[in-house]
Amino acid sequence: MDLSNKTLGLLLVAAIVISIGGTIISLNKLDAVSTTGYAVQSGTVTLNVPEALSIVLTNASIDFGDCMINTTRGFNFVDSSLDVTGANNAECDGTLDFPDSIVVRNDGNVNANVSVRSDINGTEFFNEQNSWIAYRAGEPALNFGCANDLADTFTNFTVVGPDENYPFCGNLTTSVHGGTDAELFIQAYINAAATAGGVMTLTFEAEVN
Repeated sequence: MDLSNKTLGLLLVAAIVISIGGTIISLNKLDAVSTTGYAVQSGTVTLNVPEALSIVLTNASIDFGDCMINTTRGFNFVDSSLDVTGANNAECDGTLDFPDSIVVRNDGNVNANVSVRSDINGTEFFNEQNSWIAYRAGEPALNFGCANDLADTFTNFTVVGPDENYPFCGNLTTSVHGGTDAELFIQAYINAAATAGGVMTLTFEAEVN
């Protein structure tokens, strides 16, 4: 059978239309299959950082050594926040390296309210009622970390015991905030009638701020 060019052209167009239509139908069927549903699963990660309240003493002692009493003056007054030429420090043989202090460091991860107590007062320590021992908190030249309520005025240890805490630093910060340290200085007034001496023990206690 002879087909004209016009007839062949119409048949070719019809074939293309049928082919395209079949492709669209196939794609529609695929799309219908791919969007019939989906699944979602969730996972969790757990990581806790517990609070760690901790203080350490990076310098744990102040040593005045042996102190001579000037009988003409009638007393000796020493202050660990001063050098050997301050107060009457020169009359104590342990003050050559003064100023000297006990340094308290917050090595935990929470800010701390730190207090201090003594096992003995000045009257008992020196066995003399007019003698006394006092403390104050101070700012180290490096790494100072008491954000507020620094007890920076000398206060006598009068009432002492396991429950008699004195303020030291109300907010000793952690390394996250920069500084971590505060220091404690000691003053002592030793009357000429004093007949004793020795070692006093200071205990520092911390609570979460």
